[in-house]
Amino acid sequence: MITISRIKKAVTLFWSAFKVVNVYPNVAVISPNSLLAGRCALITGGTGGIGYSIAETFLKSGAFVIITGRNPEKIKNACEKLNNESRVLGICLDNTKVHTFQGIFDELQKKNRM
Repeated sequence: MITISRIKKAVTLFWSAFKVVNVYPNVAVISPNSLLAGRCALITGGTGGIGYSIAETFLKSGAFVIITGRNPEKIKNACEKLNNESRVLGICLDNTKVHTFQGIFDELQKKNRM
């Protein structure tokens, strides 16, 4: 018969086989520089979360940034928050429709935005 105490002993024995490792994150802050000056970065999902933070960092490093998303309102808001009209461009782009990318990028090049 399996009892609670036997289950506890089995679980304790199981977990005792694993070495406990403490992880301490070390977050470094990179100062703004010109590392990406003259470069163009396409950031999908740049309207929020990690994508938005990447866009901010790339702008601080001198890159021209294109952020994409599916929601035009979110794209507009993100571009306004990034507040760098000369080096940020937001376009509505659906990553599930890759076949449309070339036409969109050709159009942007015609307008001299990239």
